[in-house]
Amino acid sequence: MKKQLFTLALLLVTLTVGAQDKILNKYSAMGDVSTTSVTRGMLDKLSDEQLAMFAGGAMKDFADKIQSIKILSSDKLKAAKQLSQKLPKQLMSSGYAEVTTTQQGSARVQILRSKTDPNSMVFVITDGAKATVASMKGNFVE
Repeated sequence: MKKQLFTLALLLVTLTVGAQDKILNKYSAMGDVSTTSVTRGMLDKLSDEQLAMFAGGAMKDFADKIQSIKILSSDKLKAAKQLSQKLPKQLMSSGYAEVTTTQQGSARVQILRSKTDPNSMVFVITDGAKATVASMKGNFVE
């Protein structure tokens, strides 16, 4: 389960792009935080075979719904704590709600969704001193 969860998280990190939330932009500007973006056009260039190697045809259906993703990550303890603890609290105080959290050992995944836009989601993935935040907007709910 842990491997599958982190494989999905890594796939999301490699597929990425720019949701422009002020809070995420603030953390993106922090030292020791890397930001990765991939445009919708880049996602469109991935072949069905490239997506299928991760999760079969279902991943293509999911990727087709993604409009934008912004990924922030750090393997520095101080920055990782900011991403995994402070950032979710700020999002929840500004209109996001926790959908679910799962933890296995030091690995933790928290999913938040905007209360006003169900198509805006944030994944917070933490494992020890490493943290990754993926902010995703798309057409997930019609």
